[in-house]
Amino acid sequence: MDMTLVGSVLYIVGYSGANQPHLVAFDVSSPSSPVILGSKDFTEFSSGVATSIGVSGTKGLVGIQVNDTPVRFEVISLDLSNPSSPIERGVYTNLSENPRRIEMSPNGDFAFVLTAYPSTLSVLDISQPTVLSLVTNIPIDPASGTDLKLSGNELIVSTFRGVYVFDVSNPGSPVMTRSRSRSSSIFSTLSWILRCAMRLSGACLSAISAANALLRRNSI
Repeated sequence: MDMTLVGSVLYIVGYSGANQPHLVAFDVSSPSSPVILGSKDFTEFSSGVATSIGVSGTKGLVGIQVNDTPVRFEVISLDLSNPSSPIERGVYTNLSENPRRIEMSPNGDFAFVLTAYPSTLSVLDISQPTVLSLVTNIPIDPASGTDLKLSGNELIVSTFRGVYVFDVSNPGSPVMTRSRSRSSSIFSTLSWILRCAMRLSGACLSAISAANALLRRNSI
């Protein structure tokens, strides 16, 4: 499961009761009382899970693990002009591993996708939402990727083994500027601490807690 907060709209992805990839949008303008705006099942997949989501403006990207034999991994682009009724626009099907996290460039033309074992940063050209294409794959390290955070022109990548910072002033060609990694499992703990620090504020925690309660009550 993953989530992202855009203004007063919280998007949460995971899987439905039918074990299909699933997206729910909440209005969290009142964080303690979220309201479901809409939801979407990715019914083209008989079994799978939405593992990640990234949003920039009205563009959305959802990472999908499709539980076929063999398992495959995709990224689907969405039109989120109306959060209550997301519309599928395009798909990228050639990911080699689970898309753990997604960030999008400020202009919405590029996506940064962090995959699992081994961790790889994939850069996608999403300027045409109906035609997603690969720009480059950047190997990170042998461990699983855990999180991404875009801060200005810097993209922070964390894995179970380290933290890596890229200059993405040219989003189609990220350049690593510094890193800190260890073979020790201490980074398993540090990466999750970083993930929480990068993603969660007090208001966001309140909204997430209330949204999860609402999901359970409505069996969504």
